[in-house]
Amino acid sequence: MHETPIYVRFCETDALGHTNNTSYFFYFEESRMKFLHSVMPMDKNAPFQFVVARITCDYMQQSYPGDALIARTSVEKVGSKSFTLRQEVLHEEKGLIASGECIIVCFSTKTQKSVEIPHDLREKLTQHTISVG
Repeated sequence: MHETPIYVRFCETDALGHTNNTSYFFYFEESRMKFLHSVMPMDKNAPFQFVVARITCDYMQQSYPGDALIARTSVEKVGSKSFTLRQEVLHEEKGLIASGECIIVCFSTKTQKSVEIPHDLREKLTQHTISVG
């Protein structure tokens, strides 16, 4: 799994003093973008871009300002035009804080339609596939 360190800032908390539920989507995004860039650096002039089609988050525990977390991203499944990422946020001592899935679609900005995942990208994504069980 690709790992990204996350530091919980005070502004990411809510009235109860713990990390706001929406903040985890930002943590997922940071980890996801760093992972995707490591697999295939994107160019805004490329023939396709990645778009999020679906994202979920399940919350297991709370985190607080000042916590040092790790956001992990890996590939769960590769389809013909989309792939599914497994994402997790962990605390070193408490373990799993939140987990989710993100479905990414290869999308042509020219035709405004989904496109097949290029062969070289498919191979790279497959190398990062984990089994979920």
